[in-house]
Order: sequence, then C-alpha cells, then structure tokens
Amino acid sequence: MTLEQLKSLIAVAETGSFQAASEKLYKSRPALSISIKNLEEEIGFELFSRDTYRPELTSKGKAFYEKSQRVLEQVDNLSVLSEHLALGHEAKINIVVNAICPLISVMTIIHLFQHSHPHTKLNLKIEYGAGALERLYTGEADLAVTELKTPDPNLEAINWSTIQFLPVAAPAFPLAEYKHELDYEELSKFIRIIVGESTDDSAQFLDQGKVKGEYWTVSDYYVKKQMLLSSLGWGIMPLHMIQKDLHAGSLVPLQIKTLKEISIETYLLRKTNFDVGPVAQEIWESLQ
Repeated sequence: MTLEQLKSLIAVAETGSFQAASEKLYKSRPALSISIKNLEEEIGFELFSRDTYRPELTSKGKAFYEKSQRVLEQVDNLSVLSEHLALGHEAKINIVVNAICPLISVMTIIHLFQHSHPHTKLNLKIEYGAGALERLYTGEADLAVTELKTPDPNLEAINWSTIQFLPVAAPAFPLAEYKHELDYEELSKFIRIIVGESTDDSAQFLDQGKVKGEYWTVSDYYVKKQMLLSSLGWGIMPLHMIQKDLHAGSLVPLQIKTLKEISIETYLLRKTNFDVGPVAQEIWESLQ
C-alpha cells in the first residue's frame, strides 16, 4: 500500500470519475485504474462497485476512503512539521508562570502564538512560591515569569510587573469589624488562609514568629478566595484577583500596623546560556 494508491482512491471518490481523477493527478487513466486494482488486490476487497456507470464506493470502500483521508492529512501535517523543524523552529517550548501573576498578558501572547506557530507545542505550567524558578534552573522550563529575590548572573531578567497584595476578609468575618490598625496579637486570634505551607504567600509579609494563630492550608488562590468569601478566615491576596470582590463589597481590606505597602516584583526570566530558537525568541520579545 502506497501513498500514491491512497491519493488515487481519494481522487476517484471525490471527482466521481476515473477520467477526472486522472486529470487531477496528472496520471493516465490506465495507470490510475491499475493503481486502484492493485490496492484492491492487496486489501482483499473492492473499493468501487462495477455495477454502475460512474464509480461508487462500496460500503467497505467508504470506510477505507474515510480512513485514507485522515492518513493523508497526517502525512501533510508531518510534511509541514518537517519543514518547520528544518527552519530551526522548536518542536516544544515550556513556560512556567508564578500563580501570583496576572495571566491575561500571557494568554494574549499564547493566543497569537497558536495561530502563528501551530506546529510548535507549548506547555504552560502554573507554579507556587519558588516552584517556577526551580523549573527554570532544572531545565524543565525554557522561560519563566516569577519573582527573583536575588540577582543571578546565570539568569537574564527583565522586569515584568509589580504584584500588589492586600490583607482581606469577608464583611461577616469577625476580624472585619475592627476599624483600627490591627496588631499581631489581634491577628493571632483568627484563622488565616494560606496557599501551601511550603510556599506560604504571606510569610514574606508577616513576622511568622509573632503571628501565632491557627491557619488553614489550601491548594491554590481560587480555593483561598472562595474560603475568604465564605467567611472562613482572613488572608493576603494578590490585588488583581480580588478587585471585583472589593468593588462589590464581598471582601473588605484589613488595616495591619506593620503592613503599609505590600508588593512583589516579578520578572521574565531565562538562562543566560539558553539556546534560543526563533519561536522562543519571539515569545520572549512578545512577553516583554
């Protein structure tokens, strides 16, 4: 079975005539007929009925024809992919983003990327705390958007965005009734919601030695926000994730004495020795 035989089958089925198919494929009609006959002998059943004036697919022929179409589509895709790779384009790019970052900018770039580079596979992963940086160091990620507390000569870093945080609670949560600036002793009396014990999102803002209250650990910021909205505790959230809730009054800001301004700088990062392909370079420039 050859690709030429499958092309002959599809041409006859779609044009409805051996003559039209031979003209479409630039093959003589006898050569086309022989191609179809050899294919039928190989597979062991007739593809076209000989009882009609114009060639019509048999029931088995229809099933074989439909599968042949998919095979040729895959061959065409493989051909395009080989051209894509031959030009130096990457087969796959891994991007990791810290969960505190707003994803709208990243999603916009991915949408454009999807149309301009359909044959490069893109893996996007969301990580918490130091997870994004770890994946970049281990080579599991080509590009990262995350915080960088200490400059590293092994990393190329471009300032990406400033993430603001706000301590909040639902209006019905008892802590929200306090109208003065809260101290650590008062905070310790109420349950705090955090994202992952090993990547406590409030650890870098609060003196953990002084805030001794109970806390509940959740898997991500979405769950954390739902628990805050349900008056199950208080917590520190990225401002861009709760702006609508603040506007609606379903969450209210808390005033804490030691927390006047809470923010984290995030960076677009890649290794300085990163072997940059054309697609990765395009994404790098677009994300800036």
